[in-house]
Amino acid sequence: MYLLYGMMLLVWGLLLIPFFLYRAWSHQKSIPGTAQRLGRLPEHLRFDGRKTVWFHACSVGETLSLQPLARALQERFPEARLLFSTITKTGQQVAAQRFAVYGKDNTFYFPVDFAWVVRRVLDWIRPVLIIIVDTEIWPNVVRQAHCRGIQVMLVNGRISAESFRYYRWARPVLGKVFLNYRILMMQSDDDADRILKMGAPRDKILVTGNIKFDKGLTPSVS
Repeated sequence: MYLLYGMMLLVWGLLLIPFFLYRAWSHQKSIPGTAQRLGRLPEHLRFDGRKTVWFHACSVGETLSLQPLARALQERFPEARLLFSTITKTGQQVAAQRFAVYGKDNTFYFPVDFAWVVRRVLDWIRPVLIIIVDTEIWPNVVRQAHCRGIQVMLVNGRISAESFRYYRWARPVLGKVFLNYRILMMQSDDDADRILKMGAPRDKILVTGNIKFDKGLTPSVS
């Protein structure tokens, strides 16, 4: 399954190369964070002995929604190192601004979901916990983390009715991916029901509401 996924991801990437080259040529801009997306993180992000929690949010809205959870976790575990990744450039800018209070230069671009890239990132930062917001499903990130005994949590999970129409057809594959999560925290009963029908184990699903408003949930990093 993962081999097929990797091959599909590679083909998709190759098909997009002409688009990115044209965009770089026409706008005189390169893809931001290319080296980081390929797993080459800066030296200051290397594991420093502290327990590390890796937060991931795609873009601005998801990044902002992490603020209450990051604050609560830092208050409970002040000795932990908190790192934050995003996919978009604007998300990266917001994360750098909003989360600088937890450490200098503690943000990076999320790696491309190739197993070898993910392994490089995990070996570099060595997190004990990965928190992914808003139902981003990255099979190799979750699998490689699970193989290393790193807990992965989905928070603020939501599955729109439109997305569910497509996701449900991948139930045999997604069911195996969901086994590698520690817990799946969904915003509503409808979201919980949809992810269950997508193949998630019932005992991993928890309805927690929206983390922008619910500040009482803090995971363990022990």
